[in-house]
Amino acid sequence: MKRWLFVWMLFPGITMLSNGQEKGKNAFEITLNPAALFDASAGSLFQMPYLKARFFLQEDLAFRMGLGMNFNSGTSHPFNSNENIEKNTAFEFSLSPGVEKHLGSGRFSPYLGTALTLGWRTSGGKYITGTTHITTHNIWTNGNYPAYFELGLSGLAGCDYYVTDNFYLGFEFSPGFSYTRYLEQERNNSGTSVTTPPSSFVNFSLFSSSGLRAGIRF
Repeated sequence: MKRWLFVWMLFPGITMLSNGQEKGKNAFEITLNPAALFDASAGSLFQMPYLKARFFLQEDLAFRMGLGMNFNSGTSHPFNSNENIEKNTAFEFSLSPGVEKHLGSGRFSPYLGTALTLGWRTSGGKYITGTTHITTHNIWTNGNYPAYFELGLSGLAGCDYYVTDNFYLGFEFSPGFSYTRYLEQERNNSGTSVTTPPSSFVNFSLFSSSGLRAGIRF
């Protein structure tokens, strides 16, 4: 319900502010996951890159920059004892510069382009129960959220629909390659350390939808 209230409050306000103006040279947008409005298990309402800025060098040519940040943490007390603790944290950050060539200037504005993605994650945790003291570096104590560095190059194909002169909704597909390198992981159990060497892989995604985009030009 809270997610629906947020959407109903956000969109009409933007529409009233943007109605009756000429299209601006800059744009600011967020990426939404519509499925999250109906199913809480579908994940976050907002998708990475959570924020994106566009700078229109010409009406049909734009430079873009996406920014994504995410922080995850978990704390529990094993065996229902406050003297025991398991705590993990992870932080993710990404930048996605790119260019877009727009093929229309009316209400519908399809575009093609390309984007580079730089992303990384740091993580770690601790697990303390009695005489057992475990600390981890670049991974959680349960094996989730390994730390990594990622580099990607994608093609872009999308379309904006201008609800008003300056407020638009859109979708985008971004097939491309990504290189991911998992960093060296360390697990220290009461003074005994075990390390996992770095590993890497290359992935190709044919179709990758970034969700529903909502933006305003100013």
